[in-house]
Amino acid sequence: MPGRSGLLPWLLLLPPPAWAALIVSVPSSPIRAPPGSDVRLPCNISDSSGPLSLSHLAVMWKIGEKIVAQYEDNFKPFRQGAVMSKEQLLKGDASLLLQDVQDSDASLYSCFVIHMPNRGEGSVELKVEAPPHLTLSSTKVQLAEVSAVTCTMSGFYPSSISVEWLRNDVVDKGPESPLSQRTDDGLFNAYSILQLKPLLADVGANFSCRVHHQALDGLLQKDFQLQVQARPVIQDLIVLEERNLSAARCLVSGFYPPKIKVQWLRNGNPQETMQSEPRQMPNGTFTIKSSIIQPETDPTASYVCQVFHESLADPLKLTAHWHPKGESEKMICPTSPTSQSTEKKLTCQESQPALTPTSSTGSSPSPERSKLCVHPYVIGLAIALIVSVIVLAAGILCYKTRGKQKKSSGSEKENLNDSTTPL
Repeated sequence: MPGRSGLLPWLLLLPPPAWAALIVSVPSSPIRAPPGSDVRLPCNISDSSGPLSLSHLAVMWKIGEKIVAQYEDNFKPFRQGAVMSKEQLLKGDASLLLQDVQDSDASLYSCFVIHMPNRGEGSVELKVEAPPHLTLSSTKVQLAEVSAVTCTMSGFYPSSISVEWLRNDVVDKGPESPLSQRTDDGLFNAYSILQLKPLLADVGANFSCRVHHQALDGLLQKDFQLQVQARPVIQDLIVLEERNLSAARCLVSGFYPPKIKVQWLRNGNPQETMQSEPRQMPNGTFTIKSSIIQPETDPTASYVCQVFHESLADPLKLTAHWHPKGESEKMICPTSPTSQSTEKKLTCQESQPALTPTSSTGSSPSPERSKLCVHPYVIGLAIALIVSVIVLAAGILCYKTRGKQKKSSGSEKENLNDSTTPL
């Protein structure tokens, strides 16, 4: 439109017409952009009176009374890095691109549009800020041990931020303002730590990390539940040997939650086992017993009690090795010729086991017990010998006592005769 250059500021001062044929659309909510980024301020136009014509179109972007950029026959920026596309204007897009925005660019921008003879305007707010992103560290904690959960706030701007911890919607810690650290891209990171010594009462409780920041329309909150765990221990490994039958029991205790897998291996091969259900102890942890019974035919066989639980990075293992005995080490129960056809009751005493358990770390638990048999014939012979010794000792004592009595009687008679002899 010839001769209209420089008239745009004056045209913008005219009151809009009574009916709005020209519609200017801008977002109602603020536009947020981190410092150093490129941001687009939307402004869309439509004219119900007819198609848009660049010869009748003029656009001006302002902050208050300060002109940022304008289009009137051609585009003229008044801020370095301000861009408007002529091709987009033909499509009704009068948006303004601002490159490398900084704190000073944060303001309320107005988009004034004239499409002769109509005019319209709209305003959009630019905030140079960035909301934080929340991440939580692992929520796995050990029962009755000092543990920590970390809430990390990253990529926010400006640096001021506040955080609090909640347990079942009740503030447990905070609010606090953690130290913010600037990153290479001009944004900030911070973190907050919740330290606790979890109990079984914390199982199922709802915890939250709640953050306050000016770039948020409300509150940013991350909810979680603690994964309370207790590591199992193999309390003992009992190995029994009864003739050619080997039996071993593995007692696993102190674990939580109750889901667990106990597996027996013989020379590395899984075996069928007898296993109890997990039983809860007074302290809230669980215990379980697993046993294996089978004939032992291989003197080099080894057994491994292997435990899988979510609190363990690797399976817990305890190994029992078979140590073959020499003939001199074995005690053979004496039997009579008729004992092969009749049952004999054996009296047993404890001795060192033939299987010695060792842990996966190389440490050996206390020695286990096996059973060594003593035949009743040996016991009867020992009792008869003891009785004979007692009887013999009593006879000797009786003989000595009678000899002393006779000697004493003879002395008395001699004394009597001497007293009756005539002078």
